[in-house]
Amino acid sequence: YVTDVSIDERGRYLSVLTSRAENGSFSTSLKIYEPKKATIYAECALDGGLGLQCEFTDSGNVAVLCGNGVYYVSVRGKLVSKTDFEGKILTAFEMTGNGCAAILKESGNILENQIIVLNQDGASAHQGTVHGIVNSVSLGNGDVFLTQSDGVLRIRLKSGEETFLSCETEGRRLLALDDGRILLCSPQKAVYYRFST
Repeated sequence: YVTDVSIDERGRYLSVLTSRAENGSFSTSLKIYEPKKATIYAECALDGGLGLQCEFTDSGNVAVLCGNGVYYVSVRGKLVSKTDFEGKILTAFEMTGNGCAAILKESGNILENQIIVLNQDGASAHQGTVHGIVNSVSLGNGDVFLTQSDGVLRIRLKSGEETFLSCETEGRRLLALDDGRILLCSPQKAVYYRFST
C-alpha cells in the first residue's frame, strides 16, 4: 500500500512511502525516485510498523512518521536518525520543512503529554511535558504551538519558555506562521493571533 508521497522543494526527488502486511505485522519502506525515470534511485527499509507520512525537510532529508517513531532518511537511502515513541500513543503530529513535532501520551493518562520536536536534520530541538488535553500541534520557525480547550500554548524551542494565549479553539485548525504568529481556521473564517516577543 502506498501511504504517502512527497516531492522535494526543487522537484529533483519524489519519495514514496509504502507498507505491506506480512504475518500480522507491517513492513515499511521509503523509495526515492527521480522524476521522469522509471527506476528506483534509492530505498530504505524501516522497522516502524505502518508508515503514515513522509515529508522532505529543508536539509534535503526525508522525515518519515511510522506507528512507533520518526525516521529521517537521506535521498541516498541511508537512515540518518530514528526517534522511538517507546510504546507511547501518538495523539498529534506535524511535519514541515523545519522538522517534526509529536505529542505522545502514556496509555490511560489523558492529562500528561510528552512533546518531542526534531529539527530539519532529525536532531532533538525540544523535549518536555505538557499538562492538559492537547488537541493539535503546529511547528513554526523557532516555536511550537499546541491547541488546548481554552487557548494556544507557545513553547520557544531555544529557551523552553512557555506563553499561553486564551482564545476559542473548538473546531478550528491551527496553522503556525513566522515570528510568533498563528492562524486558527474554521470553515467560515481564519482568525489571526500574534504572541508578544
